[in-house]
Amino acid sequence: MNRETYMRILRAQLAGRMPVSDMEDILRFYEEYFEDAGQDRESSVINELGSPERLARQILGERATEGLTAAADAAYQGRRTPDYTPKLGGKLPGWAFVLLAILVFAIATPLWGGLLGGLGLAGLICVGVGFGVVIGSFTKLTLAAGLYQAGGGLMAFAIGALLLLAVVVLVWLIVKGVRYLWNELVERGEQA
Repeated sequence: MNRETYMRILRAQLAGRMPVSDMEDILRFYEEYFEDAGQDRESSVINELGSPERLARQILGERATEGLTAAADAAYQGRRTPDYTPKLGGKLPGWAFVLLAILVFAIATPLWGGLLGGLGLAGLICVGVGFGVVIGSFTKLTLAAGLYQAGGGLMAFAIGALLLLAVVVLVWLIVKGVRYLWNELVERGEQA
């Protein structure tokens, strides 16, 4: 990634999320930061700043807690702060986040396991019973009684299929939640 691409992505990430004048001041600050470093240090500046998406999140998080970013203040005052690194605002410290994740995992695992196991077992039983009732409805019954029994069996089968679908959706949500927590932990590790 080069400087132009970096600044274009940063602009897109900030656009519409803050006043245009503030955004232009911040972008001007980072343009000057690149200019001060020189073209030969462009890649090291990009590595130092991190991804433009992450920098935008940091700037926006800082604006939410402080009003204006330190970069905008520096631009207004005509100072340059080349060692400026925006900080995330309003987040838990890393150790507290890890402790919270462990507690949630320790409490939620038996609850989710019981819920998923119960729903899954109930779904399998309903599917099996429904299938058995449908098959059994074609033996030694009148046509009306057979159709009535087959309808009940199909309803039990459908309820079982819905329960199994609920298990799949819950597992998908749990996996997404765990991936989110893992990404938060990894991102906190990068910031340390």
